[in-house]
Amino acid sequence: MKVQVLGFPHDVGTSHKRHGYTRKGIVGPGVGLCGFWRIELDSGLVFATAGLFHIFELEPREGPVNLVQLCERIHPEDLPRLLKVFENAGSEKSDYSCAFRVRRSGGRYQLAQAMGTFQPVCGDAGAIIGMTFESASERPHVGSRS
Repeated sequence: MKVQVLGFPHDVGTSHKRHGYTRKGIVGPGVGLCGFWRIELDSGLVFATAGLFHIFELEPREGPVNLVQLCERIHPEDLPRLLKVFENAGSEKSDYSCAFRVRRSGGRYQLAQAMGTFQPVCGDAGAIIGMTFESASERPHVGSRS
């Protein structure tokens, strides 16, 4: 399956070959790194492009994302809300959008946004697909809360 973003195709299919655009501004003004991902609801596995790994400062890899490592980098106040958004998208088969903070090197936090939709898949529970992008601008007030 291909997802189109401003005319750029991104493979988030079953081949698990992930290619992400990581150039600043690829999605629009004020946007930094961008990554695409899919949560398979039957298995609970998450697959992602290299761009998502870069947002979370993780080493890109083939296969499922290590959710423990990923969740450790989300601000503790934002994680429960973000997980609830994904849960609702799956149960209500709906679209979603959610802002959250990602812990970066040195302990600072970068504002990020996840958005996407439920995708029905014949023969199983479906998937939640989406993209995550970070703000290209520095937002010092985001990292001021611990």
